Amino acid sequence: MRAFELHEPRSVDEALEILHNHGAVARPLGGGTDLVAGVMRDQLIGPGMPYPSHLVDLTTVNGLTGIRVDPVGVSIGAATPLIEISESPELAAFWPLLTEAAGAVATPEIRALGTLGGNLHQRPRCWFFRNKDFDCIKKGGDICYAVKGDNRYNAITGGRLCYIVHPSDLAMALLALGATAVVASAEGLRSIVFDDYFVGPEQDLLKETVLAPDELLVEVRIPRQSTATHQGWRKLNEKGLPTWDFAVVSAAVVIDAPDGVGGRDASSSAVSPPSPTAPRWSSRRCATATSKTRSQMRARRSGASCARWARTVSRSGSPNSSSSRRSSPRSRGTRCRLRALRPSSRAESAVPIPSENRSPPAAMNLTFAYTEGELSGPWFRAYKAVKRKLQRGGLNVRVQLLPLTELEPRVDILVLPASLSHRVPVSVAVGEAIIAPVDKGQKQLDRLVERLLADDNLRVGQPSPTFALHQGFRPLRGRGRVEE
Repeated sequence: MRAFELHEPRSVDEALEILHNHGAVARPLGGGTDLVAGVMRDQLIGPGMPYPSHLVDLTTVNGLTGIRVDPVGVSIGAATPLIEISESPELAAFWPLLTEAAGAVATPEIRALGTLGGNLHQRPRCWFFRNKDFDCIKKGGDICYAVKGDNRYNAITGGRLCYIVHPSDLAMALLALGATAVVASAEGLRSIVFDDYFVGPEQDLLKETVLAPDELLVEVRIPRQSTATHQGWRKLNEKGLPTWDFAVVSAAVVIDAPDGVGGRDASSSAVSPPSPTAPRWSSRRCATATSKTRSQMRARRSGASCARWARTVSRSGSPNSSSSRRSSPRSRGTRCRLRALRPSSRAESAVPIPSENRSPPAAMNLTFAYTEGELSGPWFRAYKAVKRKLQRGGLNVRVQLLPLTELEPRVDILVLPASLSHRVPVSVAVGEAIIAPVDKGQKQLDRLVERLLADDNLRVGQPSPTFALHQGFRPLRGRGRVEE
């Protein structure tokens, strides 16, 4: 782990000032179970994810901890430990859904450290995002490696540019309860309903919430539930056992029945599949489900199980009654809308990053090619080394790693192993091809980097006249340039 500076503010204004002064390298700190023990320990950094060298400890801020119940609802400080939420008798009396969800998070030791705000803002658990050797699109890179890689635990619906899955259990419960987030900034406080709090990759690739870098979640407010409200929570994990793993599918159900179970005003419930954000399906209350999945078939089975449970809760009005564990006739008048789990089709290729999240157009396109299923470690490290050297040199060159079948129509410099030199599609316009054997190509790549660093046009962002594009790829007669 790299060195960092810990700040211990005493007020929200002081914490906001520290975040504003240090910008992108400052991060709010709760219990540190994900930020410190995960992101910083594993040095997860990228072009859009700098290392957090300044941590702002929110547990020292006055007023950010505690559970305060009033006649209109309850307010929970963002720095409140999860174990206090799960063991609170006041919450269990009116909001049992929240205490069940908090009690299902990780282990008692982690719940003692982890906070409400930290659970809502934890980063995704995608293998590629959590691996420091992959500059994935979520960290500011160019590729979502889950599209063609091992995506057993990634989203099956709702994915656009990035197929991460939202990992928070409490997010599901707060959405179903109609909670509101209170956010502080230099301009003051503002309230955001949780339906609008989370954002997907199509809205912002680099974050999962609407918070700006200099904003803080200070508390969560939940309206008081009526005595006729029935609440329920279920979480299915990998083994189908009550362990503390992340969920395969989780479901939260809140049902209002003023006239008793089956009354006219009973709210509908819904179950959703694993997706990048906490879903927003609702009638007047909503039931939501999300998290990692091992396979599409497993997601269907898990979702169907949650759907059956949600249906029986709607019939019986109680998540723990005997009728919720067996089939029973539907109560007259109660509506229960269950959305089927339909796995979305996988993207055929990585989708370009939206223009608002990209840097200015590159002066040159340098592409490392490989075949699917045959990406070797040395070839990947060679790609990383070249990209790092060009970035440090300040060149406006876009370096990317793409399968042979997904090459762009125009490639200024194409780097590929000798075994692929005759397999490039003829429709690809190539300026220069570098044949670099996996085991003996380092000298050629070093010469290529030196030549690019010496080109002043690339440093100021202008296209280089050195590399004239050829229409179509010609078989190579020797190493280096494409022969006519």
